[in-house]
Amino acid sequence: MSAYPEHVTLREIDTLTGRAKGTAFRAFKALASTLREGVDFHVLNESQPEALSALRRQGRLYSSSVRAILLSPAAARRVADATGPAVTRR
Repeated sequence: MSAYPEHVTLREIDTLTGRAKGTAFRAFKALASTLREGVDFHVLNESQPEALSALRRQGRLYSSSVRAILLSPAAARRVADATGPAVTRR
């Protein structure tokens, strides 16, 4: 069973858009003033070690991540769009 299956992590956005690590985070930060915590996104931190461990085991977080930002599907689309056009890998 996947932890938070309806939400999308920043790593997943980087992967889906073909962007380098951190691109989705920078786009999220640029949009943060227009997003509502608890509605558009949730932050998991060290006080929720089981959830973070589950996300790591599923490959949904970078190994260096201390926190997880989980985006609603609508917010994830906005963040992905803000990273620019998807990169095509050859």
